[in-house]
Amino acid sequence: MSQLSRVVGSPIVDSLDDAVAGSFDVPVAVKRAWPGKVGDLTFEATERDTGRIRAGRMHADGTVEAAACGEDPKLENLAAVARTGELLVHRYGRRAVIRSTDPVAPQSFVKVVRPGKAAAAAQAHKDASALAAGTGVVVPQVLADSAGSITLSAVPGGDLHLLGRAVRAASQRRDSDVGAAARWMHAWRLFRQEWPRFARPVAGGIPSYSAEDECRTVDKWAAHARGFGTLAVEERQLGEAADHVQELLLGSAAQTPVLAHRDLHDKQILFDPKQRALGLIDCDTLAMAEPALDLANLLVHLEFRCHQGLLHPAAAAAAKVEVRRTGDQMGADPHRIEAYSAATALRLACVYSFRPPCRRLADAWFGRRFPS
Repeated sequence: MSQLSRVVGSPIVDSLDDAVAGSFDVPVAVKRAWPGKVGDLTFEATERDTGRIRAGRMHADGTVEAAACGEDPKLENLAAVARTGELLVHRYGRRAVIRSTDPVAPQSFVKVVRPGKAAAAAQAHKDASALAAGTGVVVPQVLADSAGSITLSAVPGGDLHLLGRAVRAASQRRDSDVGAAARWMHAWRLFRQEWPRFARPVAGGIPSYSAEDECRTVDKWAAHARGFGTLAVEERQLGEAADHVQELLLGSAAQTPVLAHRDLHDKQILFDPKQRALGLIDCDTLAMAEPALDLANLLVHLEFRCHQGLLHPAAAAAAKVEVRRTGDQMGADPHRIEAYSAATALRLACVYSFRPPCRRLADAWFGRRFPS
């Protein structure tokens, strides 16, 4: 561990690279961070030379705790699993994702979590698998699970985030390859066809997620941003934005809940052009929620990708048309979509304010969505 002082007058997120510089054996760049309960931050970084993922924690007193690559004292299975594949995600002390690199075995992914947390994640994926059967939406299958990890099958296809970036790149080159654009539109039309079959009312022991729960989630992130000073806005503005979200969410009647992913965005949806299939990954948060929740999250992420400069506005607009048509087919109330869109927009501003490369982007996004 190393002891470092926080930078006075500047959010600690801005100085994370400098703060952790002496804690690793190689130069790293911090990509994202998460706030803790007692004023600490966990962070995920990449080695500047190799791109390998490293993780650690900065405590409230400035002490930096840095882990060796693929190791974590709270994730007992990580070191052994990490040796079998490529580490893709590492949220220190919470979870990690490893992609198998065995050239012989079928591709799979292992999610490593704290002991005792794997059962709920495995059950959510098993529920998703059972409920997705016959809907046209492909989800991962649970291949194995233990007290500290679950192994999931790979879902064919590529995610819509990367496809959207390919569409943008093709438009910038002004070339004649319209393949990416055609695949993009095919994927979103397929979403309109398949999603209502998946996101439907179901009976059983699926957890519920209400508008009140969404208010609590937004309030939690607003409190984190306020406590760490990560958004360059006045406390009054942040409070007013959170109050506005609450008024929208609680000011109109909630609709009948349907099966929901709860974190639906372009990186979670896969499209396989060969099989003409739609895939869905990361089903840990499966719940029963209003249809507007997932649709709004998807719509706002498309807008945010444009804000990031990663998606062409025309491509985003075309995709949003299909998402809204999906909502019409499902009978989603436009007022509920507006309410959940405001919630997603505020949450994204707060979440991205904890990502050092995106701090200014988050400020601009907040100002755009919640002008004073």
